[in-house]
Amino acid sequence: IVYYGAERAGKATSLRYVHDRIRPALRSELKSIPASGAPLLFFDFSPFERPVFGGYRIRLHLYTLQGPVANPAAWKMTLKGADGLVIVVDATPGKFQAAQQSLAQLRDFLDSYGMGLDDIPAVLQFNKADLSGHLIAEPAARGLGLKSTPAFLVKPRCVPSSPID
Repeated sequence: IVYYGAERAGKATSLRYVHDRIRPALRSELKSIPASGAPLLFFDFSPFERPVFGGYRIRLHLYTLQGPVANPAAWKMTLKGADGLVIVVDATPGKFQAAQQSLAQLRDFLDSYGMGLDDIPAVLQFNKADLSGHLIAEPAARGLGLKSTPAFLVKPRCVPSSPID
């Protein structure tokens, strides 16, 4: 699962939040490695303690690129083989254009793999929704061309602010 969005939308903070809420015995260490000039933040986890489905274990891998991404190839590499997306949007006033540009780039990356946004499960996560004048999920989703994509508002107090080294 790839957390994708514009710079400073809250992708890495969201990934850290998820990591921190999973029991340590079920998750790997949160790691950061350089990827074409941008830090790739990732971890994996199993939602179940015991094997399911004929003795097999389910393991989910979560990824995002942190900070400014100077080389678009880093996103393209991160998206290759993704089975799901969390499209992260900064809901503060004035950030909608950045979300539109980021989504256009996402569509281009997926198109290069012969895919579209309708071919991969996705959700829209609107961060910073407690600020005055924040985007409203449904109209913003329509404005992004994602009216059938499930959308959720996230308020900052729900997400930890500690940085990862």
